[in-house]
Amino acid sequence: MSSRTIDDLREFLFFALEGLKDGKLDVERAKAMAEIGQAVINSAKVEVDAMRVANASSSKFLLTDGGFKQSQITQQETGAGTKTTEQFQGYSVTKHRMS
Repeated sequence: MSSRTIDDLREFLFFALEGLKDGKLDVERAKAMAEIGQAVINSAKVEVDAMRVANASSSKFLLTDGGFKQSQITQQETGAGTKTTEQFQGYSVTKHRMS
């Protein structure tokens, strides 16, 4: 089985949506596809949580457009430790480390 990414899941779900809209896919089959998609999304959430615990910044599933989304990382010393902010397109992740 080939490795799939979040982009593949999006394409799969939009394919199901278009098939349902065009009448090429019955409702029961579309529901089954949506349930499978939700299971994959839930496993990706667990993967993201594991990345946070391991302080990792990469994931094979969350690859997009052939690579990881570009980000900009800034660090700032605070009175209680370090604040690290990773800015992506459309969202950011902020981590606080107590010293």
